[in-house]
Amino acid sequence: TIDLARKIEDAYAAGDSSVTLPPQRGQVYCITFSDMKQTNTKSKKQRPVRRTEPAGKATSLKPPESPPRPTSPCPGSPNKNDNNDSSASNQINAGADEDPPPLESATYTLEPMDKDSDEFWDLEEKFRGNIQGRNEDYVAKRLEKKLKPISFVLKSAEKIVNPVLEKRFAIRKAKLAQVTSDKAHLRERTSFHGTHPRNIANMCKTSLLRFKHPLNPCKSQVDDGYFGTNKKGV
Repeated sequence: TIDLARKIEDAYAAGDSSVTLPPQRGQVYCITFSDMKQTNTKSKKQRPVRRTEPAGKATSLKPPESPPRPTSPCPGSPNKNDNNDSSASNQINAGADEDPPPLESATYTLEPMDKDSDEFWDLEEKFRGNIQGRNEDYVAKRLEKKLKPISFVLKSAEKIVNPVLEKRFAIRKAKLAQVTSDKAHLRERTSFHGTHPRNIANMCKTSLLRFKHPLNPCKSQVDDGYFGTNKKGV
């Protein structure tokens, strides 16, 4: 937009090393002028950007007459000095001693994902990779009934914004970091599973809870729980 372009140009003209843009559809982007790259501060994905000179000439480099700029990285951008295990460990452990906010206080909002965004495309690839070869049970049962096999396509997505769950997750991860030195145990992974529509609101608010938890409306697996027993088949 014009406002974003003006913000970027003002920062560039002021000799700043970088500029962080206002959130767009839940994503925060930062541009570093020393290498002309845009960084998604959450996913850390980068892409080159170009600046158009007043005469209309596009360039991926700063004009020769521009003064040298500091190389301060964007928040969340890959850093060549990130091999400092002590610093990384301190960041992970931060908050481990905090008390988690009560689950009962959780609230959430849903933010639609732009289907033409890097965020949606990344989710689409993860979705395809996760279900690849893992729907044999559905297919086998349908073939037994002489029905066509099924496949899954990601048509749309919404992002859950739940500050309480995010805080509780960060504290739990920090506590885990205190008892393991294996970074693989701290790796965040994405998985996909279906559920009945009636469960979605509760899962967005309090996440997955054990059976018989006071806040879990599903009290046992036989009542079809979060993920169901598939008693009726597909």
